[in-house]
Amino acid sequence: RCHVGRVIINSPSAHGGLGDIYNFVMNPSLTLGCGSVGGSSTMENVAPGHLINLKTVAIKRENCLWMRAPPKTYFKFGCLSEAMKDLKQFKKAFIVTDKVLFDLGFVDRVTNELTSYGIPYSVFTDVLPDPNLECCMQCVDRIKACQPDLILALGGGSAMDLMKMARLMYEAPETDFSGCAQRFMDIRKRAYMFPDLL
Repeated sequence: RCHVGRVIINSPSAHGGLGDIYNFVMNPSLTLGCGSVGGSSTMENVAPGHLINLKTVAIKRENCLWMRAPPKTYFKFGCLSEAMKDLKQFKKAFIVTDKVLFDLGFVDRVTNELTSYGIPYSVFTDVLPDPNLECCMQCVDRIKACQPDLILALGGGSAMDLMKMARLMYEAPETDFSGCAQRFMDIRKRAYMFPDLL
């Protein structure tokens, strides 16, 4: 007995084992694989495909992200007065901003528009950089005293973040803030149910 990689049967010569002469199933080649017995990785006819070195590279892919944008976005000159027209139906407003914007007079541009529509307002200017929970609760207390049906944020990320936190604690006081603050790799798989706001 001996180990063989192929056996030629009913072929006129050994050349039939090369393929494309008497055996059209095999690739034509003058180099035959000797198999694992002879130290080769194949017993087939060695073709160009055997000489290509293929490598599989794993690529890390992040989960898709999404962002919910407001239905309307106003920008460029004159956008403030146009955007404020959407707020005419509200009865009382509460504005969250920082002291710098208040001292520079940017808040007056908003309050002037509110006054023209007869909407009373209250302003909270104690927004801290990266506001914490204590700052949020101070804002919530002011909102409770004002009882607004409209809450606005004027400024950068700190004012907007504080407004969103305060609104959540004001409209849904039973909310567990520590649950809302949990970090998740995929926003679609949060383990904490956020309440529906007004």
